[in-house]
Amino acid sequence: MNRVVYIDDESDICAVVDATLRHAGIRVSTHTDPTAALADIHGDAPALVLCDYRMPGMSGLALLHRIESDVPFALISGDLEIHDIEEPRVVDVLRKPLRPEDLITFVQRYV
Repeated sequence: MNRVVYIDDESDICAVVDATLRHAGIRVSTHTDPTAALADIHGDAPALVLCDYRMPGMSGLALLHRIESDVPFALISGDLEIHDIEEPRVVDVLRKPLRPEDLITFVQRYV
């Protein structure tokens, strides 16, 4: 089964996403450090990357620009919509707070 990589600087959100996706039978790796996430993505390409838009040190878009593969990439944000993003590699913008059932439905399209 393919896995998902989730990146968010808030460890509590990572823990909830991890529990939600694992409960649905989806393999997930969560990261609060974008640099560690990049190493993980480049080491074993996931089926999908979900990344917080605003993080200290590296934004979600900056992280995307450092990914060398064409892995599907979605941003997570409390105040953005997909039409706000002019990056064609972003497949969607999911709104915070994430509803577990919406997250699972979205991820299942890619794994």
